[in-house]
Amino acid sequence: MLILHMPALFRVGERAACRINGAPATVYWRDASTVVLNDTDARSILMVERGGIDGAGRLIVSFTCSDAAAEPETAF
Repeated sequence: MLILHMPALFRVGERAACRINGAPATVYWRDASTVVLNDTDARSILMVERGGIDGAGRLIVSFTCSDAAAEPETAF
């Protein structure tokens, strides 16, 4: 399971840079039910929560995602 917090303005079809466990990464919100990490790691979205606030007071959207399951060639 993966929980990911992104800026509140992050939308379906967008890519964004982030850090996962301290390492640089990219997140692509491919469709309403899938995010892709680093262009190869597709995760099913189990829940999306809007209206949260991060430690700096910025609005965020939080994703709760499944474990990795997709093969690299199916992630795009």
